Amino acid sequence: MVEYALGIDIGGTNISAGLIDLQGRIHLKKSIPSYAQKGGPAVLRKANQLAQTILARSDNVLGVGVGVPGQIDPGRGMPLSPTPNIPKWSHLPVKSVIARSTGLPVFIENDANVAALGEMYFGAGKTAVSPALMRDKGVKNLVCLTLGTGIGGGIIIDGKIYSGSFYYAGEIGHITILPTPRLRQTSDPNVVRCKCGNYGCLETIASASGVVRRFLSACHSRAGGNPVTAKQIFDNAKKGIQPYKDIALETGFYLGIACASIINILDLDLVVIGGKMSEAGPILFNQIRKTFRKRIMQSAAKQPNVVPAKLGGDAGLIGAGVLVFQKLGYL
Repeated sequence: MVEYALGIDIGGTNISAGLIDLQGRIHLKKSIPSYAQKGGPAVLRKANQLAQTILARSDNVLGVGVGVPGQIDPGRGMPLSPTPNIPKWSHLPVKSVIARSTGLPVFIENDANVAALGEMYFGAGKTAVSPALMRDKGVKNLVCLTLGTGIGGGIIIDGKIYSGSFYYAGEIGHITILPTPRLRQTSDPNVVRCKCGNYGCLETIASASGVVRRFLSACHSRAGGNPVTAKQIFDNAKKGIQPYKDIALETGFYLGIACASIINILDLDLVVIGGKMSEAGPILFNQIRKTFRKRIMQSAAKQPNVVPAKLGGDAGLIGAGVLVFQKLGYL
């Protein structure tokens, strides 16, 4: 009999759930709008109802894994911090509510962390093997960046999520890339205040919203007052059109610095980059890799690599299932 884990991925736009088997395949996947504006308690009720719907159609489910936004205390099973997309989210008892409803073991983690776990077991970590390390069974130490409106990150060490002492490891979007000597905006248009309160964070520069902001700041006349997206910027960059190409290459440069800094600190096997903006392809990845290889410690120059994510939007869902299998000793 096939054994399953129920994976749930809670986001500010949608809630997805599905059964995950030990080969990382998804069964009975279903997504519903989260209606986050109604607040955290309403979002949690919808996630719980979705879990019940899927469990009613399945047998042999070992447990439930939940990926949620924000700073998470896995032991207490709740988010510790507010999230801008879901009001009244902090300190909701996610684990206890779902456990009481399902009667199953429940494990929760930050959504970027479970996405990294999914990529390690069944995505880029399984397929993008470094020849210099001569490994044929995938990697166990990686960092996964998710490039979207913001920049998320998850760190895997020895095959397990690294959450840190205070549960906010992996906040890669808040690495300072463009420092300022004073905690106020400078004359440099690229140095703006981040939602975290600091200036010069990677997220303000190299997220999709950061790319659009930098483009508009550098050449507002090109936009003609019309909305511009990161996808449009990268599509024009691929055609060699300026100043789109310069913005794209600068973005890869900043991301390459961040990736090299992470590797120089943690000595990981692999950097995985996902999210919608990663679909830009070589125009982005070639510059990331070029900068990355120049800035990592030269003794390790042939070991780590930077690769695109493989699981797309299902990484968090699969990773939530992996979390269950891992916690229960199946992986």
